[in-house]
Amino acid sequence: MAFGFSTEAGSGGNFTPVVKINAKQGRVWRVDRTQGGDGWETNEVDITNDFQFVPDFANMEIGWMHFAAGQAPDLRMVRLGEVMPDRPTPNHKQGIRLLVKLGKTSGGDIREIGATAKTILGPFDKLHDAYMAGLKDNAGQLPVVKMTGMKKIDTKTAHGTNTNFEPVFEIVKWVDRPAELIGGQPANEPQQQAQQQMKTTSQTQAEPEEGEEF
Repeated sequence: MAFGFSTEAGSGGNFTPVVKINAKQGRVWRVDRTQGGDGWETNEVDITNDFQFVPDFANMEIGWMHFAAGQAPDLRMVRLGEVMPDRPTPNHKQGIRLLVKLGKTSGGDIREIGATAKTILGPFDKLHDAYMAGLKDNAGQLPVVKMTGMKKIDTKTAHGTNTNFEPVFEIVKWVDRPAELIGGQPANEPQQQAQQQMKTTSQTQAEPEEGEEF
């Protein structure tokens, strides 16, 4: 396993929109937030069948994550390759967090992926191994990853059978680092500067040709 975990707590100032990979349902959702008359509204868009992305593995984070209902997430993260912090509480689970650029059909913008489920961590670990192996022949580039399906995983327990799904990933090609990811800003740092950079650099980035995701 290549993953390893700064002892920085998560911040309520992180406004990067997210993609949720649901291991229980076997679906992928793009979570859009818009500000309406009554405050912020959340809309989940199913992108399971079209999910393609460019992952910023060079700035990936690993660490301990705790999500409690009605509370801000407590995240103790480090850059991949740094020393894993101590586990804060028994409620914290090992997890990953990284920025990705979605394919055009999936939305085409920058999103954050965070996960603690083993059926999601495993495929991302294998994907990272494939990324590392491909760097020699694709220096300075990042992989375009396509989710080709969801594999059903049944686990027998004393109380019955638990069913989960794990994503099946495939690297379909390599591309130059998208302009929005040039800054390499980790997901746990303030996003205002990164968002301003995205507005500026996106003006000069070529749009994908018809039929192309990137």
